[in-house]
Amino acid sequence: MYAYSCRNSGTTDVFLLYHINHDWAIGTSMYLHLHHSTNATNETGRTVWNVYSNYAKRGSAFAGTEVTGPVITYQYQGATDQYRHIVTEVLFAQSGGGTYQIDTANLDVDTIVIVRLSRTVGGTSQGFTDNIGSSTSHFIFTADIHYQADKLGTINKAAPFNG
Repeated sequence: MYAYSCRNSGTTDVFLLYHINHDWAIGTSMYLHLHHSTNATNETGRTVWNVYSNYAKRGSAFAGTEVTGPVITYQYQGATDQYRHIVTEVLFAQSGGGTYQIDTANLDVDTIVIVRLSRTVGGTSQGFTDNIGSSTSHFIFTADIHYQADKLGTINKAAPFNG
């Protein structure tokens, strides 16, 4: 089996791509869920992934510059975390935006969102330091965006998709 491995040597980037589904309740908050694991046998410490994104509504240009998002942090608990499926959530987009969140007014159904997760071992970001032991590997399986739905999914092939 293969998964993205974020070893403790330098910076590790993982790129993910999302499509905002047709059933998103426009303007409601979105949460990024990171599904990950570790091979650590008895280590404790924190990993920190910086979240960067870019997005484009259907028919629009991409934002042009990378948007700095929230960090995803996880404090490992030692042997009990080894090979466990861990899900860590962070607020990704909200009405009006925020210091580290996308403004949902800039998103719509069919928006494409490109996300870069970047981990710098030993680095500090937004007040969190990545300080997990040097023999640990971290595995990112996937990440998904959770949101509030306001209807059933796609009914029609073309806009309006749910009309």
